[in-house]
Parts: sequence; C-alpha cells; structure tokens
Amino acid sequence: MSSIYRTLCALIFLVLMACSASNPEDIENVNQDVKGPLVSAGVFGANYGWENLAGFTIENGDLLRDRSFRSKADLDNFNNVWGEINSPTLSGSIIWNTVDDGDINPSGGNPYAGYVELHRTDAGNTCIIQQTISGLLASKSYIVNFSSFGIAADTAVDIYLYDLSYNIKATSNVAISNNSWTQHNIPLTLSEDVDSAIVGICLSQNSQIKIDEVRLSAVGEPAVIESLKLNVADIKVKSLRWPGGTLGDWFFWKKSIGNNIDRGELQAYSRYETPALGLHEFLNFCEEYNVTALVQINALDSVVSAQDIVEYIFGSDTSTQGAIRSLNGRAMPWSNVDFEIGNEPSVHYTTTNTVDTALDYAALGNAITTAMKAKATDLDISIRLGAISEASFQLADWLSPTSSNDTVKMLALWNSQVFDDTNGISNVDFTHAHFYSSRYTGADEESTYWPMLSGGALLKRTIDETISPHTGALPIWVTEYRGIVDDSAGTPVVSYLKDYQSGLAVADIMFEMIIGKLDHAYVYSLVDAEGFGMIQNPLTSELRPTAHVFKLLSVAGGEERIPISVDNTETYTFTTGVGNIPSGLIMSKISVFATRNLATNKPRVFLINRDYSNNIQVTLTTDETLTTSVTRHSYTNTGLSANNESGITNVNVVSLVETLSNPNSITVPAKSVIRLDYM
Repeated sequence: MSSIYRTLCALIFLVLMACSASNPEDIENVNQDVKGPLVSAGVFGANYGWENLAGFTIENGDLLRDRSFRSKADLDNFNNVWGEINSPTLSGSIIWNTVDDGDINPSGGNPYAGYVELHRTDAGNTCIIQQTISGLLASKSYIVNFSSFGIAADTAVDIYLYDLSYNIKATSNVAISNNSWTQHNIPLTLSEDVDSAIVGICLSQNSQIKIDEVRLSAVGEPAVIESLKLNVADIKVKSLRWPGGTLGDWFFWKKSIGNNIDRGELQAYSRYETPALGLHEFLNFCEEYNVTALVQINALDSVVSAQDIVEYIFGSDTSTQGAIRSLNGRAMPWSNVDFEIGNEPSVHYTTTNTVDTALDYAALGNAITTAMKAKATDLDISIRLGAISEASFQLADWLSPTSSNDTVKMLALWNSQVFDDTNGISNVDFTHAHFYSSRYTGADEESTYWPMLSGGALLKRTIDETISPHTGALPIWVTEYRGIVDDSAGTPVVSYLKDYQSGLAVADIMFEMIIGKLDHAYVYSLVDAEGFGMIQNPLTSELRPTAHVFKLLSVAGGEERIPISVDNTETYTFTTGVGNIPSGLIMSKISVFATRNLATNKPRVFLINRDYSNNIQVTLTTDETLTTSVTRHSYTNTGLSANNESGITNVNVVSLVETLSNPNSITVPAKSVIRLDYM
C-alpha cells in the first residue's frame, strides 16, 4: 500500500453515518450463488514483501541496514540507523562521509559512495554501532564483512556483538593496514542467543581509520524458514505476490539475485536493506509449494530490465539471461509466473503533472509491455501482464474529476485515462486494483463496525460501475485488499488490523470476490509484524484472525461451484457517505456460496452474517441433497476486539460434528462466518 493512499485519507471529511431499511429489489441479489466454473484457486493469494528479511521469514540474510552510511546524507527522509559511541567524548571523533568513494572493491559486495572516519587521541572507545534487524543465535556462525583503511599508521579495531544492554556476546580484534583498503571477513560465534543485538566497530587507541561497507549475516545463503512453509501449506495459500506493494516501485530485481554477498542494497521506505527474499528465493519457494507467482515489474526501471526478467525466468540456460540464472544456481526455467506493471496510482509515475499521472503511467507501461511481449515471442512462450486500475476510492462522495485537489482529480480520472483507446495502455491481459475497505473511525464500536463490513458490496459496485466500463473484458485482479480503519491523519489503526473484526472484514471481501468469480486476489499480507500480516509470528506459527478466516475459505479453491440461495433479503444502507463509502450503498446481511468437496464429493456451504447483533436463521435452496450430518466450522467471537496477540487461541475457528434437525435450515450467529461440510 502506498503513502499516497494514506495521505489521501487525511483529505476525507468524515460525516456521521445513518442506516435505514432498504428495498431488496433495489440491489442485485448477492445472497445467492449460481453454478459456474470452478472457484479460482488464484483468489486465495497473499502479498509476500521482501523488507525486514521478508517479515523475518528469511534466514542467513543481511542483518544490517545501510551498509555504506547513505542515510546520513538525507536524514529528513531516511532513518538514522547508525549510532556513535565516544568514551570519553573529547578523546574521539567520527566523520560521516556520504559523498566520496570508499573501497571500490569491498568484501561486502557492491560498492556505494561513502565511508566513515574514526579518529582517536587517547585511551577509550570510539565506535560506530547499529542494531541488527533480527535476533542472533548461538547455534549459528556469523560473518562480519567490512573494509578498512589506516590513516598514517597501522592500527587495529575491535568488533563486538552486544545485547541491548551492551553486554558483550562475541568479539574479535582486527589489524588495520596503513594507506590501503583492506577487506575483512571476520567469523563470530555468540556465547548465547540474543533476541536483538548491536554490532559495534570500535577504535580503542590513538590512531585514525576509515571504515566502509559493513555487513553482517549468518554463514550460508538466504533461505525461507521451514515454519513459514508449513504456514503456507496449512492456510492453503495458492498464489503469492512479490516484492510487495509500494516497495515494488523501488525494487530493482537484478540487485536481488546471485550470492548474498553480491546483492545490492535497495530502499525499503525510510531505510536501506539488502534483499534476502530475492527472485530465486521467491520463485523457488512458489515452485516447491505449487504456488503461482505474481511478480511486480518496477515501471521506473529500464525497459531492458523488464525484457531481461522474462528471459531470466523463462529462457533456456543457453540464452544470455538464462546463462546468468544458471550461474546463480538455477539451470531450469521457472513456470507459473505472471507479471503486473507498477503498483497502484502514484505520483511516482508522473513526468508532467499530478493530474495526468495516469497518462504518464500508460506511456511507461506501453514501452514495458511491448518489450516483454516481444521477448516472450522470441522465447516461444506466452506471458500474462497486468496494468493498474484504481478501486479503493472510486465511489467516494468526495471524489471528483473537477476537484481543486490534483491528487483527488488524478484518482478520479485514473481508470478512464489508463484504459483510454488512444492514449492508454495496451498489450495487457488483466487489470490489477487495490481495495481497502472502511477508512472510517466511528464514535462507537457499532458505527465503526458497519463500514468495515461494507467492503464486499463496495467492491462489487466499484468493479461494475467504475472499472469494467473502461477495461471491458479484461479480467480484474485485486492484488491488494484488506479492511482498514484510519485515524484522522489517514494512518491505519493497528488494533483494527489484528482483531476479530479484521477477519470479518477480509471474509466479507473474499465472499464477494468468490461469488463475483474473480481470477486472482491477494490479501495484504502474508506476514507482517505491525499487524497487516496474517501470520503474527512466523517462528512459532502464530496466526492472526485474518489467517483463520482465510484458512476457513481457502479449501474452496479449485472446487466445483454448486448453485445455492438463501431466503433472507435483509440489507443495511449507508444513507450518508463515510470515508470511501458512498451515500446510498446497500449491503446484504447474508451472503452464501457452495462448492463440492474434492475429498468427499459432498457439498460445502459457506455463509457470512454481517449483522452486528442478530442471529439470522436461513433456509437453503440448492439442487443438491443435503444430509443432516455435518461438520460445522465456525469463525465467531463475542468480542470484536478479541485478538491473538496476547493469546494465540483467543480467536480461532471451532470445528464440531453435529446432526441438524433440518439440513436446509441453518442459524448463522451475528457477525460470524461458518462453513458446513456435509457428510
């Protein structure tokens, strides 16, 4: 999700919400589903971002950021990850040089401009320090890579690994040669595990040195941790998107391949980081678990780079890029890989003005799609490419193409400009959109609840009214979706990303995408420590409520659809627009779909009750013979704010075998999702 979406939310004037009874004939009947093709497995996808060691799911990746001190040059936009120690202060000094070249051939891999000078005039310590991205283990061996340059004399430095209280857990002394750059690869083993560590390089004697390209990693190449693999199989994720959201606009794939030491360093929001979840790790992981891959193409990278990635992934090992792939450890091409061009509407793509950003994006995209399709033709393969459409704000009452705010105007014009017959994008096979429901904080629990459960209804209207009229027959993929509640500054409220209600919001959207027969969809995201991720802690396989809902529904992927309907037509109406919800939006309280269980050949029935307080009894109508014996899988909880941060079983799916008195009559608890597996 990009910063432009978050910033835009601060422009929204939130008004009070009211509800009224509605005429069910005014809306399409969404509380029924008809027989059709299989439920697309691709709709059960997730985003898998590369930053922070891919949400701490990669082992043996770089544990330090900003290895060449570049953040020091722009502290307004980048975090200052490097710190200083001078003890006593007057006896030492540290000079951060962010302009001049340091070691042009460092042991730490690719060189970047910049280095740091340490000067010491007396006994003590002058140190540069940085906290590691994740904890360190005594069972692993670590390597500190750096380059040094003695100024005026030979000297030495001490390398330390501390815990957060500066207790030494590993140390080494390193000789520094005078007047030449020397590359160091220093092995270190900790005396005990540390949850988080600090690396220190310290000058403790009267001398002067330069230090460059500091890196720390465990011995071995980056690899996805086993517990995440088990999570993906358990939740039944069928497709993964990478490198992940806004960071796709700053991601240059060629810096993510090869041995860890050969990789470049990329911007990850306000930090620099070396990608551990590179192209090979991602595609190998998808292949191992039979997961289709969606790769973002950086629209701001070169056309040649976009063309090269097609050959790198699909070309034989005798092709130019395929040979490089083979040298990097993979002789055979990959398969089951799709591509999307860019991320979401963003001023990153403009070369003229904010209002016409969509036209600039279309021009960038056309050059890329033409080159990629041509390369695919050369390789005698076909590839699928997607172009950006906008879904999150299209129906908001405040969105207008005549707005005085250029960003608002850009979003209002986006779909018509990107898919304009004359100046729009071509050579694409689908359109990809992002959808985040709600964006509204109510005065109490119930007034916040209803907007969060509006996502399915809002997404359907958005697709029908503001995307399909411009994209025609192009399939629509939702490559990011989630239920989000923003504060007055447009920042997501973390508690709503982690609680029981967040799972309901995702289920609501998923029901509409399944009933609406979307091809692909990707929840945001697979793993994220701050709250977006379905997986709370990949090391211990702890799941958030969203993951439990996803797992409850994902069994339908690839199953045959069964016609089914319910007799309930109750709805809820937003008489006044709030956030990104338009006035007059109508949502059904009950939605249903059904599939044929691949394992048993018996029906499965999926139901959601969006009502805030009332259980709803429904009668099912279907061509199938329903038995009285079922396994009921229930996602339900008495508290909307219940979460799994303090106890992993606070929110779960409860499965019970039961006998129904009437197989066609079901009571669905308020604010719940259930699945009935008929025996």
